[in-house]
Amino acid sequence: MKAEDTEMDKETLEDMYFNPPTTFANEFVYTEVILRDIAKAQAQISFKTGIKEVLDAIHYEPDSNAFYVNPNEWQARLKDWGIE
Repeated sequence: MKAEDTEMDKETLEDMYFNPPTTFANEFVYTEVILRDIAKAQAQISFKTGIKEVLDAIHYEPDSNAFYVNPNEWQARLKDWGIE
């Protein structure tokens, strides 16, 4: 998975921007709060996606009741993630 695959969709961004949870005294505070909320939401999407990527690399062998990571697959994933 690539970073752009975790980007928040346009509809969600527009909804967060044009339908804030509350009203603000001035436009500067509004923009600051909205941008922070968007950044938090995007970080959460990316974080959860990252966890899923790592968990997908871990395999379970029911016969031996063990978890393992294929070293070659792991190295390939690290390279894909830009962690070498």
